[in-house]
Amino acid sequence: MLPLIAFTVFLFLSPFISAVENSSDYENPYHHNNLALAYKQKEGFILLQAPYETLNIGGYVMIDGRFFAGEDQPKSTFLIRRARFFMTGELYHMFRYMFMPRWDNQKNFDLAYAWIDTLRPKWARIRIGLFKKPFSLEALTFDLFRTFNETCLFIKNYLKIIDLGITVYGDIHDDSFAYSLGIFNGRGRELDNNNNKELVGRAVFKLFDFRTFGRCYVGFSGSSGKFDEDLSGDEFITETFNAFWIWSDNPDKPVENHDTRTRLGMDIEWLAGPFRFAAEYLYTNWGKIRRGHRSARFQGQGAYVECSYLLTGENKPRDNPVYPKHNFNPCKQQWGAWEIGARYELFFATKKMIELGFAKGANYLHGPQLALNWYINPRVAVKIDSQYLWFNRPLIRKSGKFRYEIDAICRIQAVF
Repeated sequence: MLPLIAFTVFLFLSPFISAVENSSDYENPYHHNNLALAYKQKEGFILLQAPYETLNIGGYVMIDGRFFAGEDQPKSTFLIRRARFFMTGELYHMFRYMFMPRWDNQKNFDLAYAWIDTLRPKWARIRIGLFKKPFSLEALTFDLFRTFNETCLFIKNYLKIIDLGITVYGDIHDDSFAYSLGIFNGRGRELDNNNNKELVGRAVFKLFDFRTFGRCYVGFSGSSGKFDEDLSGDEFITETFNAFWIWSDNPDKPVENHDTRTRLGMDIEWLAGPFRFAAEYLYTNWGKIRRGHRSARFQGQGAYVECSYLLTGENKPRDNPVYPKHNFNPCKQQWGAWEIGARYELFFATKKMIELGFAKGANYLHGPQLALNWYINPRVAVKIDSQYLWFNRPLIRKSGKFRYEIDAICRIQAVF
């Protein structure tokens, strides 16, 4: 449904493209009465109603090929990882908004984001709606701009990053210090009300910014909230959505968590020309997990270290698209931008959960990951990464019994 909607919108707008695609700014857009339609490379189609309102229309799609090596591994597959259409803009130079429906992993059509925020003052802005919690460097990096195709295992399994809430955020002195503090529903994209709210906050400091040594940032994140949740049958999954941990699903003795959950995180990011280095440590404490008359405390940890380098010499941006020095054009012997990356990650969960029969699977995973990215132009890219993931306990699946997973994800992503 979403690709059909996106195609229809593109078809409707296509007669205007030739009139506006060479416009470098809003100076000479296509006009009709009091409306104007412009196109900018960084922002896509922009509908202007002078002098106070703008509407950006666009979307993006990610198509994955997922392949596995070794015996008794899952079957290779193709899928639409993400397909999204968005509308965003400004009102009266005072408010900004976004509405983005999604169709991810070929599942049901629902909302990705729906929020509105204030633009002034820059040091104390307010956002309300459905959006990302201010937690973790990698979780807050936009999907299209990450070096690796999927987030680390901690974020994928311990954090519902999209939630309904309100936050105050801002930055001071040219991003030398940025902060965000919010209250959230605590149920992720589920819009059901929750009386037990979650408090989430993040602070980022710029350690240095020199022409020779580049820029370096360090961030701290934290959250706390009361949760009442039935975990029975829930899973922890790898980057290719294969379960490595399953909570017991016995209906007579459900696995429940009625306690305060806390999360802590620390990260560092260094960018110097075409080079980027990032590392992050994440911790969570779920308090007591109960099953029948038995209980035990559950904790989880995760960490990763990664670096990347643009072989074609472009500067690596911070949470922004890579702009090749020369877009792909074989007629002119121009090949876009090329990037390589390497990463190592760790994941821990409390072993006692398995020993008590609360869950089954592996509680300790680690392994390296390599990436090769080809940026054809700022809006189209091909990203390939491969990971070797080792499990401390053998996993039993329909295809067999194994203690590792070797996968490769080949992704084509396009923004319109």
